[in-house]
Formats: sequence, C-alpha cells, structure tokens
Amino acid sequence: DNVISGHSKAGIRVWDHGNPSVSRNTISDCLECGVIVCDHGQGVFESNIVRGNTIAGCQVTTNGNPTLTGNTLKDNMGPGILVSTQGNGTFKDNSISANHESGVTICELGTPTLVNNRIFDGQKYGIHVHSAGKGNIEDNEVFGNASAGVNVMGLDTTPTLTANTIRNGHSVGVVVSDCANPQLQRNTIVSNPVANVEVHTNGDPHLSEITIASGLDFGIWLHDAGLGTFNANVVHSNVKAGLQAETSAAPNVSTNTFKDGVSVAVCVCHEGLGTFNDNKFTANHHA
Repeated sequence: DNVISGHSKAGIRVWDHGNPSVSRNTISDCLECGVIVCDHGQGVFESNIVRGNTIAGCQVTTNGNPTLTGNTLKDNMGPGILVSTQGNGTFKDNSISANHESGVTICELGTPTLVNNRIFDGQKYGIHVHSAGKGNIEDNEVFGNASAGVNVMGLDTTPTLTANTIRNGHSVGVVVSDCANPQLQRNTIVSNPVANVEVHTNGDPHLSEITIASGLDFGIWLHDAGLGTFNANVVHSNVKAGLQAETSAAPNVSTNTFKDGVSVAVCVCHEGLGTFNDNKFTANHHA
C-alpha cells in the first residue's frame, strides 16, 4: 500500500534473481518505467496501479520473468507492457488501457504469456509484436484501440494467438506484414471499421477456426504479396468481400464458410492469386 511516484529512473527495478512480492501499490509519474524486471529478475506483482510513467508501465528484458496479476496499467507515455530482448513473464487478468503507445509491445525474442487481460483504448495498437517477437497470447479482450487491435510484423515474428476477442477498434482488427508468421486459432475478430484481417508484404499467417464477422470493410484483405493459410474459419456479415486478394496476394483458402455477406464472398482481382478448396458459400448478397 505504498505510493511510489516521481522518481528520476524506474519506480521499481528487479534484477539479478531478485524475487519480491509487490501488491496494492501506486507506481506513477516516474521518468523511466514504472516497473523494470531484467537480468533474471522475477517477482509477483498483484493489484498495483501503474500509471503516467514516461517509458513503459512495465518493461521486462534480458531473461526477466515476473508474474503480473490483477494490475491496472494505464496512461503511460510508452506501452503499458514492453517485453523485449529475451524477456519472458506471465501477465494475467490485468487492465491495460489508454497508453500512449501500444497496450502491449513484444519484440527482440520477447516471449511472454498473456492470459485474460483487457487491452483497450490505447492511442496506437492494442498488441504490437515485431522484430522476432514471440509469445502465447490467449483469451484476451482487445478493443477500442486507435490503430490495429493486433499488429504483427517482421521476419521471425511468430506469436501464437488463441481464443482472443479483437473487436470494435478504430482501425483494422489484425494486421500481418513484412514476413511475419503468426498462428491464430479460435479467435473472434469482429466489428472493426477497416478490414477485420489485413495481410500484406509477405505476411504469412495461419488462421484456423476463427470467426471474422460484422466488419464495415473486408472480412479478410490480402494485398501487395500477402500470403497466408486460412482453414476452417467462419467469415460472415462483412460489408465488403468476405475475402479479397489483389496485387500478387496468394493465400491458401480451404474448408472455410463464407456467409451472409453484404457483398461477394471472395474477390480475386488486380493480379491477385490464391488457391481455394472445399469452401462453403451461402447467402451472400452478390454473386
């Protein structure tokens, strides 16, 4: 029940196998991170408020491996959570909101586990994975962010996203680009105003058992050599095509259901490519 505020560096730094228990503190307005865990530091952080810090709310790097549960990370000038340079960590049941960068950023072989967090109202991406970021991202709710709900980009960037809800953002639901190769399974991606899913510049995701619905634009939009494997998804009720492939995009699309679209189910145009097998098309409003 401490107030840790206004420090010239981090509010709390854990390193060299330190392993504290930190609960019910307010950590705010520090000139670096609110919390930094590095160099094999650990620690359990529970029910803290981390807000208004100059860099990240919490940064984990160089084999840091903390557990954060039930914390509020908001209004930080950088990401709410930054996991980089072989950082790890388990982040569960946290509220991550209104940060000036992404809600969560993962990069440089960072490999966190994110479970059942609410990531919302950020000024950029909800979750940004880039530069060989990894991680298991499961059962989170991502909504209301200014840029894409989830942005995955860069060679060797390979997170796994399972059973997340990515909805009602102000841009694209999920973007995959620049040779990134994420695995997405059993997610719900709905009600985004641009495409629900966008893939470009050799992005190569694997999407399976996803609901992609009620978007105000394309359900899935592939362009500029976007790739990807799409299996057993349900794509429905989007305003534009359920899937559009253009400008050398070349997806593999099989055993999906496209239904109840306002426009065509699948559109391949402007030198788009692709392989389409064993899909089901029902009740779309145009041929």
